[in-house]
Amino acid sequence: MIAVTLSACNDSDKDYTNSVSYDLGNTNGEWQSGFADYPVGGEVEWELTALENQSFTLVSGEAKTGYYLHSYNRSDDTKMYLTRQIDNLKPNTHYDVSFSLEIATNVNDQCFGIGGAPHAVTVKTGLSKQQPDLYVDEIDHYRMNIDIGNQVQEGLDGQSLGHIGESTLVDCSPDSPDYALKQFSNADRTFEVTSDEQGKLWLTFATDSGFEGPTSIYVTEFNADFVESEKDALQFEEVVDFSVAQPAVEAVFFDYPIGREFEWELTAAPLTEVADASGNTIAGYLLHSYNRSDDTGMLLNKPIKGLAANASYVADVVLSIATNVNNQCFGIGGAPHSVAVKTALSLEKPAQMLIEGDDHYRINLDIGNNFSEGNQGLVLGDIGEESLLDCNPDSNVYAIKPFNTVDLERQLNIETDERGIAYFSIMTDSGFEGPTTILFTHAAISFTKM
Repeated sequence: MIAVTLSACNDSDKDYTNSVSYDLGNTNGEWQSGFADYPVGGEVEWELTALENQSFTLVSGEAKTGYYLHSYNRSDDTKMYLTRQIDNLKPNTHYDVSFSLEIATNVNDQCFGIGGAPHAVTVKTGLSKQQPDLYVDEIDHYRMNIDIGNQVQEGLDGQSLGHIGESTLVDCSPDSPDYALKQFSNADRTFEVTSDEQGKLWLTFATDSGFEGPTSIYVTEFNADFVESEKDALQFEEVVDFSVAQPAVEAVFFDYPIGREFEWELTAAPLTEVADASGNTIAGYLLHSYNRSDDTGMLLNKPIKGLAANASYVADVVLSIATNVNNQCFGIGGAPHSVAVKTALSLEKPAQMLIEGDDHYRINLDIGNNFSEGNQGLVLGDIGEESLLDCNPDSNVYAIKPFNTVDLERQLNIETDERGIAYFSIMTDSGFEGPTTILFTHAAISFTKM
């Protein structure tokens, strides 16, 4: 059963869809099911099962029906998904989308076992222009052709809403016959998406398993409300406050030897707190590395949606970090503050890359090296802050240091593709042979269409 709400468009009197509501306990082939992140030929061993209109029993004894999904995650991060197309949206329109959904689960949220916790299965929802499908990668595993992220991590086409564990249940067995209903919502953080030229999108529900065992759920309801975004494709600002959770932000380390992560002390810790000289708390996303003779880089990135397709933009960046080193200190291996702070815009998602004959992880962006620049990045300054007295890069006293491109009288530039999506990156690039610890505390990027 489907409920669709329509709204009139003033300029053409056409009614467009602004809300959809689906009862997945009563379906008739409208949804397509699929599984990913398992080896080719592993369907039987992974117990992959998708059945519509299946009955289950709540702990209360009440019988209900839903769309049954089951798999046995054997050492990988198996995904299960349902998808269907939505039409009659306003064409080429950027939306903020609110999801609400309900599933039936049979595991408690406090249980643990061999291979992880039975409830360590992330629930995700998303929308994409591309129809979700599968392809086979270089190690003969099925992967999804849309980006919903990996396990708790999010992607361009998917948002994490929580896990399948339900506190009202007492059973830890993933084979329990007793189920409870659990609701999910993204009301506090809507999902951004732009409809295609025909006003269509693919709506997807997925689970992403971190539990090496069986998972059985029933999907019962799935709703989506579409509100035209307040973003103006000609000019808008994206703000990132690192004192609160930022699930869409990812960390990437680069320019260090393959297999030496432990020796380089690579650490990414969101929602970390440190103290300033007065004992006040500073919160942000902590990045730490120990640069041992190389030029180690530490990067955070976030996708920016809502840009016009195939358009030119300039962008200004405002950034603040918390640092623990003075800008006048020197030592063996260079100055502790000889770490460049950079920002970049790219169409490609920042990622580690390997180059033949090179035993180091590099970055797939042209951002230059140390204090040099590349085509995609700008140097904002270094991490040294003159108000600090300590030269020790292990100091536990921090100070805020701001940066902005306006003072530099320079801007980032980018030419978008047909997706209207860019990746905003902030990073450090070390010229100091020693430890570096910083917190990114706040970032904002303002776009202007040329």
